[in-house]
Amino acid sequence: MSMMTNKEIIAKLESELEQLREWGQECLKNDPNHPRNHFKYTIGCSGANDDLYTHSLKKAKILCLEMCEKYGCLATVEDSKTWKTVYSVC
Repeated sequence: MSMMTNKEIIAKLESELEQLREWGQECLKNDPNHPRNHFKYTIGCSGANDDLYTHSLKKAKILCLEMCEKYGCLATVEDSKTWKTVYSVC
């Protein structure tokens, strides 16, 4: 059995992440009242129970830093429509 190279592993993970983004975007189409449909940025952290939302990138970065400090783990700011990471801290 052959081992996957790092490049192959990264490509596989990126492909899976893209599939998750597409699935998430499809789910949002069925929930027009979801905050991601109303705010430009989503701030999330694995230790937090809920995501935060804002229209301001400056405010999103501040909230991201605060979440990182509070929960002691990776926090990210995503574009709410594309789910692409805009900013992250650990």
